[in-house]
Amino acid sequence: MKALFVEIRSGAYESVARHIDNDPSLVHAVAKSPPKKDDGQSTLQVAIKSGNFDVAHLLLDRGADVNFIDSSAINRWNVPVLHDALRAAVFSTRFGRNRALPGEPRHIEIMNTADDFERAFGLLTRMIASGADSHREDSMGNPALMRAVLDARQVVEEPLLPELEEDLARVFGLLRDAGADFEWSDPRTGQRISDTFAAEPVGRLLDRG
Repeated sequence: MKALFVEIRSGAYESVARHIDNDPSLVHAVAKSPPKKDDGQSTLQVAIKSGNFDVAHLLLDRGADVNFIDSSAINRWNVPVLHDALRAAVFSTRFGRNRALPGEPRHIEIMNTADDFERAFGLLTRMIASGADSHREDSMGNPALMRAVLDARQVVEEPLLPELEEDLARVFGLLRDAGADFEWSDPRTGQRISDTFAAEPVGRLLDRG
């Protein structure tokens, strides 16, 4: 089983396919440390986190669980696999970073291509179409929408790039269409998610109908 996860992480599509075709139950295998970061992760989670989306599609073809949540005594923060796909999509958006040195004019470099985003977004779309539950929370009590907001905050800078806004709007629109609760209130604060982030650029994405 350890070899399977090594192959998944390295993107060895044909080898992963061969392993699972020889033993279909392996699609539901759960990783054990080492490495520590994989402990308790499903095959699909490891594929997504390592950016091997073709392998992730293969695993979905073979029946990977789109509602799996990892469980590990080593890693205390456990998340549904849908949250991993959301993170992959958000961090594959066309966000920019200022590469200018101090005192130089602002120079924005786009960190991903449109194709990069489409690959990650396509996987996310497929998972939701396959029944991934947008209401399922991580071990900190965050649903998928909160995960998307927290990750989007890490890539958003003012002024908001139109390419980034377009990509993020598609992510949030997909969640809305999947039934995510845009009126969700955080039980830790009692505040609605839209109110919490109203003053931030990401709040625009929450306000869209």
